[in-house]
Amino acid sequence: MKTKSEDFINKLNYNVFFREFSFANTEFKIDGVGESELADHLVIVDELCFLYQIKERNIKEMNSTDDLSKWFNNKIRNKAVGQIKKSLKNLELFKGRKLKNEKNHQVAIVPPSLDKVILIIIFKLDQDFSASLGYFSSDFGFIHYINQKAYYDICLYLITPAEIYDYFKFRESILIENEKYDDNSISEYSLLGQYLSGNVKVLPDVNSESFVKIFKDDLQSWDISFILKNLEDKIISPRDNVTDYYKIIAEFAKLNRAALREIKKRLRLALHSVIKDIFDKPYRVVVPSSDCGFLILPVQAQLKDSIVEGLLGHCIVSKYELNNKKHVGIGISKEGDFIDILWIFIESESRPDKEIDKKLKENYPFREVKETLLNKYFFDTV
Repeated sequence: MKTKSEDFINKLNYNVFFREFSFANTEFKIDGVGESELADHLVIVDELCFLYQIKERNIKEMNSTDDLSKWFNNKIRNKAVGQIKKSLKNLELFKGRKLKNEKNHQVAIVPPSLDKVILIIIFKLDQDFSASLGYFSSDFGFIHYINQKAYYDICLYLITPAEIYDYFKFRESILIENEKYDDNSISEYSLLGQYLSGNVKVLPDVNSESFVKIFKDDLQSWDISFILKNLEDKIISPRDNVTDYYKIIAEFAKLNRAALREIKKRLRLALHSVIKDIFDKPYRVVVPSSDCGFLILPVQAQLKDSIVEGLLGHCIVSKYELNNKKHVGIGISKEGDFIDILWIFIESESRPDKEIDKKLKENYPFREVKETLLNKYFFDTV
């Protein structure tokens, strides 16, 4: 039976990381061993992978005369660390097996290399307690210790799966390099502030926490959840597979808010052209870190019937020109008062194609893509 803390983290994770990539029930059978639990919670989005153990003090323990440090040493340093080490070993054995995610779909688990997995022990205490920040083992890597409230706040500030993953990689790197993982004098909020500041090569100082206080919430400038809601019903796919749209969701999950901000700007421009029913060239964003391009095609009313062919054709040519491995296509059209959005995902290695080269030379259909350095975070002036 799940504890209240486990239920809380499960709900938080499937809202932050999408239900498609969150697994609360990770029990499986090992031949000759029997039933085993992979972890209290698992999140896996291609290369972004998190394994969780979750602990809380029960009523009996809260009424005990044992002090908090003794509980922490027993439940976290000993039991939870042992469990998460076992989880990491089992993750390798689990490759290719299927788990039911929070969308109730059976999904084959394909974990990344183990050094890329974020190991997190979340604990809940009803009393103030200055805990160490983690545990390092040359065999298993770094295990994060984090208070439940602090984990919630990190998700509240960073929101996107890519940024949360990046934060924990920063946390791991800075604490190991400076041998501060067993230090209980560094607050989680000073670490978060240091990360938000962009200066990720040094330990936080007395001023780091101020970046959390002046952090500017600009969610409306990059939140595109409104167009992702019905994605699974609007994907163009040669297969009629209920999970085909996962690849598109995964590409969005890998984006930080700077990239999402640029995509939303172009969505607005494309939508304006569709509403006005005027011809407009496709809008594009390229994300080198995931080798994926995003193409947004505004379609005039008179061309609506050929939107599928148009979207696919533009994506193939764009992917070829930009030499990306993947492309997400978004086709926007209008019928009466209703806006319709279609999606497509293509993935393949690029090869020379004289026919496409000729098309690009004779009638170039795109705007030029320029490399730009983008700010992720903004702050209110003091």
